[in-house]
Amino acid sequence: MSKFGVLSNRRGIKICNVYLKITDLIYGPAPTIPHVVIKNAWVVKVNLKKQSQRGFVAVTLLTVLSIATVLVVYAALLGLFPGGEVTVGGVEGAQIQYSLNNANETGPWTTTLNPGAVGTPWFARMNITAGDYSGPVTITWQLQWKNGTGGWEDVSTSETTSVALTGAVGQIVYASNNGTFVAGNHNWADHVSTAGTYRVYATVDSA
Repeated sequence: MSKFGVLSNRRGIKICNVYLKITDLIYGPAPTIPHVVIKNAWVVKVNLKKQSQRGFVAVTLLTVLSIATVLVVYAALLGLFPGGEVTVGGVEGAQIQYSLNNANETGPWTTTLNPGAVGTPWFARMNITAGDYSGPVTITWQLQWKNGTGGWEDVSTSETTSVALTGAVGQIVYASNNGTFVAGNHNWADHVSTAGTYRVYATVDSA
């Protein structure tokens, strides 16, 4: 190695040591670098700069992750609060009316009936007395018999009517296929084989 080469190498080591002292004040003590591995002071300086940049990037990433974690915590489910039920429209009141006469709509139609002998035809209809529901509905008519303990038992199969309610009080729905008055209005005597107390029970469901 030439004289100038040795001087150049020593100068590089001196520059490196000065730089390390400065970085010690800023970043804390750095590990001692033997002069044997220092071939170029500028390479060491660049490496230290890279380490500083990597440290800055790491701190930045940790900060971002911390913020993201806080955001996730704030997005967690805190509670469920269901509101009360809101009923819009409905059939709030209706009468089941009976008649022995199905020849016309005038009846007379009453809320109670005494047909007399078993087999005497009798008919039923519904008179809407309260509510403002409008739209298609299905009405299920069920004949029931009053047993010895005062309870009601279903008799035979039910009948159904598909009709559109207008929302008007006083609408009449007959126990026929489409709810209108027809000669085919259901004769409930067809299901009665013995004397007793009977009634027609109607259920209205939205279609």
